[in-house]
Amino acid sequence: MDATDSQSLPFPEGFDPGDGALDLQVLAEAIDANATLKLAEFRRIANKPVRVSRLTGTGSGIPAGIKTDIFSTGAGNWVSQYNSPGMTVQNNALLNDQIGLTPGLYHFGAFLITNPTGAVNVNSQRLLTLEALIPNDPTSFPGTTIIKEARTEVFETNTGSTMMTAELEVFTPYPSSVSGDPFAGTDFNAYLTHANAGSTVTLLTGSLMWLYRAADMEG
Repeated sequence: MDATDSQSLPFPEGFDPGDGALDLQVLAEAIDANATLKLAEFRRIANKPVRVSRLTGTGSGIPAGIKTDIFSTGAGNWVSQYNSPGMTVQNNALLNDQIGLTPGLYHFGAFLITNPTGAVNVNSQRLLTLEALIPNDPTSFPGTTIIKEARTEVFETNTGSTMMTAELEVFTPYPSSVSGDPFAGTDFNAYLTHANAGSTVTLLTGSLMWLYRAADMEG
């Protein structure tokens, strides 16, 4: 019995005793094993690391004119909805630890449901800012970093809660830390700023944040 060069699939040689049924069985088993390995590799490549978190309670009030970290204002209420296998569950922050060391294009997004806690200033601004702080050294932070931003601006209509979405895609050679420090890799942040001077603004249940590797890339 011989085998093909690239896939090692068996086939009878010229002087092998003829046994068609056994030859077909050996070939079928080899094809099945080969296809199983290829499918596992395809899933590994296609299924990029993903983390999705959802706000399950009302966040604390955000004062007007203050750029506020939405991870902090929702502390205790950001609950992991999905983490890819092997990723550490994050309940109160969408940190980069355990998302992998593979350089790549990363997609960070947030969907916020916001609402004033009291008086409403019609047409007042709401600004959602996403940031990625990309280090030049995976063993320390902040060091020298490149800051990438995406912003979404909306205005209060006084017709109920105000929803807003922002998305940011960045290339980073250092998505996670190699030192064990979760802040030594790329740091993803989300901030809300508003101009509703009449009262604070809160984030409502159903707000979402997500982070995933969109594509593998060489550093």
